[in-house]
Amino acid sequence: MPRSERNRLSLRVPFRKEEPAYALLGRLALRYGHVSMRSFADCMGLRRSHRYGSETLTAVAELSGIDLTELARWSPISCSPHNFQYQGTVFNGYKWIPERRRLCPLCVQEDLSVSKESRQPWMCHRRFWWDFSGIDACPTHRTWLINGCPDCKGEFESDYTNLQTCRCGYDLADYIPDVLSESDCKMDAYILARLLGSPHSRLDPFEDMPLPLAIRAISGLGSAEVFRNGNQNAIDQKQRLECKIAAGELFRSWPQSFDEGLDRRVAEWMAHQSYEIADGAPSVYGRLYRWLNRHRDSTYDVLRSRTAQHYFSQVAPHRRTKLFGCWSCPLGRISIDDLNTQLALLEAVLPGSSRTGDRRLS
Repeated sequence: MPRSERNRLSLRVPFRKEEPAYALLGRLALRYGHVSMRSFADCMGLRRSHRYGSETLTAVAELSGIDLTELARWSPISCSPHNFQYQGTVFNGYKWIPERRRLCPLCVQEDLSVSKESRQPWMCHRRFWWDFSGIDACPTHRTWLINGCPDCKGEFESDYTNLQTCRCGYDLADYIPDVLSESDCKMDAYILARLLGSPHSRLDPFEDMPLPLAIRAISGLGSAEVFRNGNQNAIDQKQRLECKIAAGELFRSWPQSFDEGLDRRVAEWMAHQSYEIADGAPSVYGRLYRWLNRHRDSTYDVLRSRTAQHYFSQVAPHRRTKLFGCWSCPLGRISIDDLNTQLALLEAVLPGSSRTGDRRLS
């Protein structure tokens, strides 16, 4: 179908904040009787380009009559096979969920309750952050984002356009979800506020980090707190939230709360080990140290510096102590006594060492 003919169609649904282009395309499809986004795109003559691509964004803006700039404000755009760009920030592809869909059931019920007209399923709109893997609970309604039908347990399909009713016929308007506490949703609220550019309480030291790196640190260091013994690679939604809650406690009052977390690790280690703390920070701080040592981005230098400072408050720096790939005492700080000790060892063990004579330094 020619573009000029598409532009004359009366395809209109009310604009909703936080709705990305690919979700608006699904809502337009449902408005005109299509439960499949692909079939609607075919009927409209739209190319089967990447649903997160800029071409889809432009085409949906034309179909809906919504200003392109306003729609782009809520739409993550694929900028490479493995990355998405949102509001000028590049996120790794795994941060956006491409092939499955999540939703907040209470957001859907809120959409249905706005007015009598909104009882139509095509009035329910998808929030772009539902598909952002860094968020697990809706901060507004304090309930889990779900990725499947509570009745038939089938996962929501990315091509299916009806947010209100599952293919099995179950109506999410009847679903009563569990409600979480405000403290449980604190970190998700922080992440969402930064995504939206909304006012929020500072959370140092993450405030000065780019959001993708801040989320990585929140997840990684929180996981180091929750799973102190051994590695935990595959975790479920509740465990992810538990890790974020742990990170929130670790950084609730920087740097005091971070130091308190390190103090707990030292106390636990000393209670279960027969070695001295000077035997090494990797053993004392465990997964927290290993995470900071593995992620060498300079953004995390402030965390590494604080950890090193804490360690050397427990044990004196030594030239043979290595922390985060660096020796705690550079060569220039080795004392004359240390050098004289090395000369004495050379005189004792090297052949012909008598030729060195008495070369002690003073």
